Amino acid sequence: MDEVNVKINGTDNFTTDTDSFGNIVINGSIMQPHNEFVVEISGRVTTGLDIFEESDFDNIASNIFKYQTDYTKVGHFIKEYNSQLQITGDNPYNVALELMHRLYGDLSYIKGSTDVNTTAEKAMEKKCGVCQDYAHIMLSILRLRNIPARYTVGMFVGEGETHAWVEVLSNGRWYGFDPTNNLLIDDNYIKISSGRDATDCKVNKGVFKGLALQSQTVGLIVTKQQ
Repeated sequence: MDEVNVKINGTDNFTTDTDSFGNIVINGSIMQPHNEFVVEISGRVTTGLDIFEESDFDNIASNIFKYQTDYTKVGHFIKEYNSQLQITGDNPYNVALELMHRLYGDLSYIKGSTDVNTTAEKAMEKKCGVCQDYAHIMLSILRLRNIPARYTVGMFVGEGETHAWVEVLSNGRWYGFDPTNNLLIDDNYIKISSGRDATDCKVNKGVFKGLALQSQTVGLIVTKQQ
């Protein structure tokens, strides 16, 4: 990230930190009564770098990405689908590549068919979902095969909202796979955060005190310059 500008309700009242996965966290608050809480982030990113990210986790720490979570835990439908896969890949990268192609062909992208609480097992039962579901299903199957993989959130040129994909650890490097679009991660993607599943990569979260109804909207604009 070459340049980042942050405004919270039009002010610079915020702090930055990193979480246990190395993701940047921006913290802000408003103590006075208010009707809205607006976070605006803008910046410029230089892409065209390596197509992989060097792993800063040792072998022991990387094992955390082999464990299933509440979102990715294996059930009947995941087990059945995995048992029918005939993947010939001989390393994590090639396995992930073949799996991405299969999921893209076997699942249907249908907005509204799932929600933020849908698990990989439930989405596989329906054989449809959105990017979060594609990523959780792919994570579930990779971890079932003892391959370290993590959930990643970011931006994709042309989308008006955040996007999710999967990163796989292969030979000490993280490689990105987008099963929703059947694409390898390239210059069209801008990574924001990564973790075990969507819970670790929420774009925004917080609490408020008082009796009020609330609604939340998230939007983004990504433009590409040569």
